[in-house]
Amino acid sequence: MQRPGPNATMMSGSTTFITCAMMLALFAALSWEAVASKCATYDEPVHALGSWMVLRHSDFRIDAENPPLWQHWAALANGDNALPFNLNDPNFSRILHQDQDLRYAFTAHQLYQSPGVDGEQFVRRSRAMMLPIGVALGAIIALWSWRVAGGIAAIGATALFALDPNFLGHAPLVKNDVSLALAMIWTAMALWLVGQRLTWLRAANLALATAAAITIKFNGLIAPFIVALMLIARALLPIPWTWRQSILKTRLSKLTAAAILLVACTAVCYLTIWACYHFRFDPTAEPDVPLEHTLIYGRAQVQGQRNSPIFLLAEWAGNHRLLPQAFVDGVLYQYVFSYSRHGFLCGEIRDTGWWSFYPLAMLFKTPVTTQIAILLAAATALYLLRRNPPSASTIWLIACLVFPAGAILAISMASNVNVGLRHIFSVYPPIYVAVGITAAKLWPTLSPPRRWILPAFIGLLAAESFSAFPDYIAYFNFASGGSRGGINLLGDSNLDWGQDLPLLAHWQAEHPDRSLTLLYFGTVDPNFFHINTTPDLRQASVLAVSATDLQGISASPPVRRRLAYIRSLQPMQVLGGTIYLYNWTPIQEQAMERAGGT
Repeated sequence: MQRPGPNATMMSGSTTFITCAMMLALFAALSWEAVASKCATYDEPVHALGSWMVLRHSDFRIDAENPPLWQHWAALANGDNALPFNLNDPNFSRILHQDQDLRYAFTAHQLYQSPGVDGEQFVRRSRAMMLPIGVALGAIIALWSWRVAGGIAAIGATALFALDPNFLGHAPLVKNDVSLALAMIWTAMALWLVGQRLTWLRAANLALATAAAITIKFNGLIAPFIVALMLIARALLPIPWTWRQSILKTRLSKLTAAAILLVACTAVCYLTIWACYHFRFDPTAEPDVPLEHTLIYGRAQVQGQRNSPIFLLAEWAGNHRLLPQAFVDGVLYQYVFSYSRHGFLCGEIRDTGWWSFYPLAMLFKTPVTTQIAILLAAATALYLLRRNPPSASTIWLIACLVFPAGAILAISMASNVNVGLRHIFSVYPPIYVAVGITAAKLWPTLSPPRRWILPAFIGLLAAESFSAFPDYIAYFNFASGGSRGGINLLGDSNLDWGQDLPLLAHWQAEHPDRSLTLLYFGTVDPNFFHINTTPDLRQASVLAVSATDLQGISASPPVRRRLAYIRSLQPMQVLGGTIYLYNWTPIQEQAMERAGGT
């Protein structure tokens, strides 16, 4: 392992290791305890069942919209006989027609409505596999910071990650957002190492990191382009590039080395894609049974995407069997369905998104302490760089931290998919590393009394994080009003992802005399938690509404007006920041109907 450079802040390696390990252990404990009180979120049942089908039956139909590298890992905890699955179920065959609603209904039936099946335990076992990925992400943040600037950098960067409520809430979920963040920071660090000195081992590390990114989430397809641009930039830097025992000095020799490395990365990525799909073109173990494109093609035609270069290239690759059909189908699905998607921002609903969505989401959901630390670090870094012009190696480090994160943020801001901060989790780890490094550079200049600023910041961040436990998914910082303020700012996975049915079940158990009507944003069957509801509002004394439904994101205009009326009422209780409970009377029922225009 390469040790920190001569300018790194001195702190013993054992002290740094123990401190960072303790923070990551705290992260794991908090994250697991928090998610243990929550039911499966909206997408988790489909991802858990789809992962199990990929690993145990080599069938990709249920969750073809996601690459399967992470799914193989998520399914490891569920054995071959974890579900009494009927492969001859006609509804299972219909999923090949890309009926998304059917996928969710089929999954709910398999996990929550089948005798002898505990769907929550099935999802929980996959969650147990996902949590180590979050811990590994924190470990890479610590390692990179330490290698650049020593112990203070590692401790500061690790604290920012380990006490971030957003990562605490999402790390164990059966989703690929944290996994992609791990792959992207791994890729960025691998680029930094390759730019320092090119060896076979470092080249292989970069190739594997890039391959991981594109087989975890289709957003990760940006990784090869980032790698290509960064390697070209490294070749153009006016400093030699060490290759094993040789020193590449000319621009041509460095560009040649970059080109060879890119070819190797491309080959590894291509091989990894086929390996993740079991070296088979067909999406199921049954040969010549394809996923049908009727829905995708129809939507692309309506949206004017049918003849776009991306669509035509993916279609050509599939027609010539250059890539697995499920991979091609996933690319087309994401491309077509990202064109228009309901989003909610500050009370406004759109289908085409806002360029400001992700910057505002970061403002609302990043802890205030972290935001202050980032601003102070940015100002300090600019001061230090102006005072001492950076060397070429420092410029390379800055580029590896800034460019990948900046590219992800820029592309996300241009996207119409504005549903969750989780989509830009990859932006945060490089920021944490940069803040840690800056703190370490500043540390030697501080007098002993002023050095309390670092533990003070960590203490304040811990206070913000602990106060939000266990409702980390619904976390909004105190400046945004917490989760109660979040309902006016952001929806979907930023706030309410259907995770709080256990709280509603507990509430009903304490109020058995109250009849309940539930409008629930989720795919878990409330009956699984023995929640008794009536579909007739006229017979209900309590109305429970999920926050995302209450925002009316996907509702028709009349229904949206009814929901706006409900939101104007004072809730008697809010469970977990996501389920709003209202005392309900015939008078309110009549007023709601009038508000809807009926």
